[in-house]
Amino acid sequence: MKSAVEEEDRSRNLVIFNKQEDVDENVEQAIAEVFEDMNERPRVIECRRLGKFQHGKARPIKVKLTSSDFAEG
Repeated sequence: MKSAVEEEDRSRNLVIFNKQEDVDENVEQAIAEVFEDMNERPRVIECRRLGKFQHGKARPIKVKLTSSDFAEG
C-alpha cells in the first residue's frame, strides 16, 4: 500500500529544465510565468530548484501539483 501512495504522490510532480536562474529569484513567480506562457493554471503546492547553485547554470525546478491530471498531460 505504501508504494501505491508514493506512486500517486510522484505522479503529481513535474520537473522543468532550462529555466534561467537568478541569484535572488522568486521560484513561484518563475513557475507562474511558465504556466502563463502555456495558457495553463494548475494549482501548485510547492516548487523549488534542485541541486546546488552554480553561476551560469540553470538548475531544474521540481513542481508539485494538487492533481496528477496536468502532470500526466
